[in-house]
Amino acid sequence: MGDKEFVFNAKEMRVIEVTCDHCGTGIVFDCANEGTGVPLRCPSCNTEDQQMYSWLLGYRKWYQAITSSKKAFKFRVAEK
Repeated sequence: MGDKEFVFNAKEMRVIEVTCDHCGTGIVFDCANEGTGVPLRCPSCNTEDQQMYSWLLGYRKWYQAITSSKKAFKFRVAEK
């Protein structure tokens, strides 16, 4: 691997940020917080984004599957 390597436990990857294609606003989503609905619209420009909704919904389901597992999942990211 590269000179610098970062290891992320998948269970720690609960918050992600998606950038709105229309206005560039960063939309922060905590997929572990069940009280937070998956956004269908950008909170800044109010543009509907079905693709963003689908990806975030899928990410939440993936995260829930990872956190309910007894296995440890880790991501290794190397800088070249």
